[in-house]
Amino acid sequence: MEKQDNDSIDQASFNLDLHESNPWDHDDDNINNLRNFLIKANQLGFDTMRNQTKISKALKELSSSQIIAQQKEITQKNKTLLKAKYSIRKHIEEKETSDVLHLNLIEERINTVKQLCTDLDTVLQNTELLVNRLQKPFVGSYLKIDAAYHRHASELFMQLAPTLNDLNFHLENLTWMANNDFSAAQLEHLLKEIQSRAASLQTTYHTLSQIRKGIQKLNRSSDILSVMDQSADSSLATPRKT
Repeated sequence: MEKQDNDSIDQASFNLDLHESNPWDHDDDNINNLRNFLIKANQLGFDTMRNQTKISKALKELSSSQIIAQQKEITQKNKTLLKAKYSIRKHIEEKETSDVLHLNLIEERINTVKQLCTDLDTVLQNTELLVNRLQKPFVGSYLKIDAAYHRHASELFMQLAPTLNDLNFHLENLTWMANNDFSAAQLEHLLKEIQSRAASLQTTYHTLSQIRKGIQKLNRSSDILSVMDQSADSSLATPRKT
């Protein structure tokens, strides 16, 4: 009898731990009182003969526990995947905005533009001297070129000739750009002027189109009247039969 009571207590304790670990597990109603008794005994410090090995094994075999474990694994993998996607996106955005956000690259671009402006100013200040020197024949040490490369050298100079001929034109363009104001206010004024001229041209074309349609309509009316007059004349000229 005592052994049977101990087995009942052991089974009740086992079901109690199962219920505490897995709230989806429902015990039979006939052991509710015994469960309450075991809870009270546990609170008073008595050993309820828990079998952790059986509990762990039973919990692992429960379908709900397996689903929970799978959900935890999926959640962890999703977090890792989101972290990797965030890192990739961060590197892509950093690469796309490096020209704007990285100060060292911005300073390098600014220095390059400044150097280019300085070179252009020097060219503009010495335009006449540069043109005169380019127009004069080369005077100085001869270029020593192997005979095997004479043909390539002559082809190179022939290709450079058109570029040198257009150099004066390009220098004039640079001078014009340097002497004209291309500030934001000036560009805005030019854009407004262009917009106004475009609207005026559109109105003119619309008026011309209406005039053309009116002329075509008058021509058609004139043709109809001419045909009617010819018909009337022919009817008057035809003699009546008696």
